[in-house]
Amino acid sequence: MLRLIFTAALILWPVLTLLTAAPAAAQASLETQAEVNAFPLTEDFLTRMEAIQTELQALDLTGQEGDADAGQPVTLDSLTAGVEAKPQVMTVLSKHQVKPRDYIVGYFALMSSLAAAESEDEPQLIDELGKVNPEHLAFGREYKARIQQLIGE
Repeated sequence: MLRLIFTAALILWPVLTLLTAAPAAAQASLETQAEVNAFPLTEDFLTRMEAIQTELQALDLTGQEGDADAGQPVTLDSLTAGVEAKPQVMTVLSKHQVKPRDYIVGYFALMSSLAAAESEDEPQLIDELGKVNPEHLAFGREYKARIQQLIGE
């Protein structure tokens, strides 16, 4: 049951944001969903993300905590800026030729692909699956175990 709730949350987060957001934030959420759905997931990208994750886990990033703007909405832009503000993270991303925005959007695309693959047998989520890029769903099916390991599931 907990897995179903987690999976539903990953698929529904843009929709839930729309229900509680102001019009400008709602538009941003639609743009976020479109950007995540349009992200090209490839085995090469997944391999680079795995290498990045391995290196980031080995770093001590405690002194690089960014000053989050309290009360400000979390957006792809703010998350990207947070990554860009961490020199050690930027070094790892550069080494693997992944741009900060691609790291953020790609991570969400990987999570979405996994959530879609794990929930396609859940009748209560069928309508939401229609909003997921079919290529992402296929990618999630094919690389499910690797994505689960990447995101620590």
